[in-house]
Amino acid sequence: MIHHPVIRVGSDWMQAICLENDETVIEILSQTGVKEVICGHGHATIVETSRGVTQYMAPATAYGFDHSIPEYNRSQDIGFARLTLFENRIEVEAVSLISV
Repeated sequence: MIHHPVIRVGSDWMQAICLENDETVIEILSQTGVKEVICGHGHATIVETSRGVTQYMAPATAYGFDHSIPEYNRSQDIGFARLTLFENRIEVEAVSLISV
């Protein structure tokens, strides 16, 4: 679990504020057999896979971001991620609290 995404996702403005060493981090995760990562920061539900690692971005409870809009914005789409942990995998369900 990490706050910033390790795989660049979302709008250009979100990708611009990614981890400075995201390529190194995803490479280390991939080489060490990590299959799933949970992150926040993007205030939206986005799932992306790179190099065998699936990243689950959780929505926010304060305000959302609409990544289809090229400028920084806030939306009323809020929620949380419900995690179910199994021996060899994670099940992630995005739960919406408000959707406008």
